[in-house]
Amino acid sequence: MNKYNKKEYQKQWRKEHPDYDKIWQKNNPDKVKKKKEKYDNQNRELINKKACEYRLTSPEKIKSIHKKFRDSHKQERAEYHKQYINSRRKNDEIFRLKHNMQIRTYKAFKNILINKNSSTFKMIGLTPSELKKYIESKFIIGMSWNNYGDGGWEIDHIFPLSLAKNENHLIELCHYTNLQPLWKIDNIKKGNKII
Repeated sequence: MNKYNKKEYQKQWRKEHPDYDKIWQKNNPDKVKKKKEKYDNQNRELINKKACEYRLTSPEKIKSIHKKFRDSHKQERAEYHKQYINSRRKNDEIFRLKHNMQIRTYKAFKNILINKNSSTFKMIGLTPSELKKYIESKFIIGMSWNNYGDGGWEIDHIFPLSLAKNENHLIELCHYTNLQPLWKIDNIKKGNKII
């Protein structure tokens, strides 16, 4: 086979096997890495020059690439955080109680258009583990941490937070002495009334 025929044969073979390079690269990652490193080392100046030219001629593309990267990274972090919170809530009673109380007090402050400046558990007056024991002491027959929320029982504010007139009043209503475990159905019936 002469040189000309060999080149024609290779061209034809490449047309018939368009994915060969991708498959070879996938099966030989070490060789690909070494080849790239060798090329990069031998052509450092050329690569840097091309990168600089690209940044100068395509600033909008560069910005969009960076934005896309930041957005995807932000989404990944948010998803990881959500999974972490859900996992902790399922497996850690104290974490779940703490998280629920923080969310509830945050919403109460937001409803009266005041920034929450104090720690939730400073307002409650107990640590999360002390609050857990306090709530347990108020359990009635059938209540346990296994049926907390999800159709079981909930933590109720005896004097509803929605009745707070100002920040000081709201802080008073967040105190642990205003808390009780209550079956969800009873809590719904009670609404924001004082019984």
